[in-house]
Amino acid sequence: MRDQRVVLTAAALLVLAVGAAAPAAGQVDFSGTWRLSIEATQPPIPAATAIAPKLPVPCVYSGTVLLTQSGDQVSGPAELFLVSGVASCPAEMSGALTGVISSDMMGGFVIEGMIDGSSPSGVTSFSGSISPNPGGSGSFVVTQGDFTDVSGTWSAILQLSVLQIPNLGPFGLALLTLLLLGAGAWILSRQAA
Repeated sequence: MRDQRVVLTAAALLVLAVGAAAPAAGQVDFSGTWRLSIEATQPPIPAATAIAPKLPVPCVYSGTVLLTQSGDQVSGPAELFLVSGVASCPAEMSGALTGVISSDMMGGFVIEGMIDGSSPSGVTSFSGSISPNPGGSGSFVVTQGDFTDVSGTWSAILQLSVLQIPNLGPFGLALLTLLLLGAGAWILSRQAA
């Protein structure tokens, strides 16, 4: 009987510890390596300098952003390389991303922030919706630098590591604790009989 009390007390303490260490309900960790793709529209060439007016030419970039999250703040380096476009598109863009992730009324998450890069990319302001799975998308506009007022769209997908192991979460850990408690109590009752 004493052994059962010890097992029950240990299990109760473990359940309390799991509950205290569990993240708040609805909190999602966006930390990790994200594959980022953007399509930027170059401003049209003025008709006075061209034989015929030209339509905007998209510059398409792809690269990675290594996000680190602290509370609702995210930050990390962004490295993007030109996938397709014309000679006036910069070959690469890099900068420091900072942003805020908050939940919206529909139960999803929205992100707003900026990428502060060196010339020629300048400062880019972005916003959109995001989740670790399936990812996110939105729009951006360059607010400073050689390409001020260039705008476009972005999309991002969290790159999962082969070594990443899914966790049980607070509910799963509590259930596992209760399962272990039941198995321990059953083993002790069998030994006592």
